[in-house]
Amino acid sequence: VENWPGFYKAQYWVPRLVWTYNTQAQKSVALQAWVWLESEAQRGEQLAWFGQAVSALSGPAVVKRSVCMTGGQACPNHAEFIHHVQAISQQLVTSDSLEKVVLARRFDVQFQTSIEPMAVLQCLRESEPDAHHICWQIASDTAFMVVSPERLVYRKGASVIMDAIAGTRPRGDTPERDEQWANALIHDAKDQREHAVVLQYNIDRLNQLCTHVEHDPEYSVLKQHYVQHLYQRIWGTLRGLTGVNRQLIETVFPTPAVAGQPLDHALGVIEAREAFSRGLYGGVLGCITPTTSDYVVGIRALHQQGASVSIYTGSGLVSGSNPEHEWQEHETKMATVLAPLASFDAL
Repeated sequence: VENWPGFYKAQYWVPRLVWTYNTQAQKSVALQAWVWLESEAQRGEQLAWFGQAVSALSGPAVVKRSVCMTGGQACPNHAEFIHHVQAISQQLVTSDSLEKVVLARRFDVQFQTSIEPMAVLQCLRESEPDAHHICWQIASDTAFMVVSPERLVYRKGASVIMDAIAGTRPRGDTPERDEQWANALIHDAKDQREHAVVLQYNIDRLNQLCTHVEHDPEYSVLKQHYVQHLYQRIWGTLRGLTGVNRQLIETVFPTPAVAGQPLDHALGVIEAREAFSRGLYGGVLGCITPTTSDYVVGIRALHQQGASVSIYTGSGLVSGSNPEHEWQEHETKMATVLAPLASFDAL
């Protein structure tokens, strides 16, 4: 994919060292190491490497941060975005089948020097601790990162859990204002429709794989540092475990939260309107073990190439969507990534 070099190659790797840390207890839980020796002569070298790695874990993390963000460019710009939303809204009103379309934006920023992906990830984790943080780094200065509120699906044995997240409001600067935004989110008909599409899709998809499916009877408000969303949890029990990791992805992805509903119709609208490739944005990232699988939807994302960083956000359009409100929703979501990046200027 143009402008995403290096990512679209199959990779399989096993970490040499895995450190498990309990954030609530603030202590290490386990340290595991794997060693493959071609000859006994390598034993001393390997042990020395592990000794240095373990010692590094006991000290404070020192991460070099670059400075000076030199500006940014939005794609589409404000006028183009408003035009797109107006046109899509008209399609949603007149179509007999189209229920939702997720329109993405990209914001490109430039730094004076290349920045270290681990420094970026550290800033993102400090700024938004209540999220799923993933960094896929393929070179010293090339990476894809997400600060995602949305777990696609989590499996432990035969038990599976999915998130239904939709609708967005900013956080308030006072408890009273925050509660006002939350009440506005809960009672807004447009946000209710957007959320209902995602919830029903997830339920229908899990029903294809599970003996029974349940969900929270009412939605709640998921609060993050910059935004808050409507949220409901869905869970079920799988009929079988043969090939289940692949089946889960093929059955539940992509959800209406990243593309729309119905999928083929929504993808056609996206293809006609978005002037850039999403690349890995909106894709699935996760971790698989012999007994579990944990997949996250790659939203609130950034793609770093040296000193250049592209930030990706999306918003779900349904009948009744207000173009200016959708633009502001993108701006609020983008702050999740852009505000931590701006903090580099002060370091």
